[in-house]
Amino acid sequence: MRSISEETQNIIWDELVAGLSQDKDIPFIVRRENVGTIDGRHEAYYAVIASNFIIGRIDATLRSVLYYPNYPIYEHYSSPLETWDAFSR
Repeated sequence: MRSISEETQNIIWDELVAGLSQDKDIPFIVRRENVGTIDGRHEAYYAVIASNFIIGRIDATLRSVLYYPNYPIYEHYSSPLETWDAFSR
């Protein structure tokens, strides 16, 4: 999305929101102000969270779920980035 014009992005987002808002199978409210194109830094942050969740390093509360008995720095980390940093060394 970042490679197309902001005007074209807005048209796409508007159509997407309109379609989702009319779909009775969507169990949540979709508002235009809650959707948009994120920058690369935010994309990287969300990729770290998603990657850690998918491979089981964090749970839905973003806490570490791994336990290595012989790993001296194991503890519940307060954020996924701390988990990523600790277990990627």
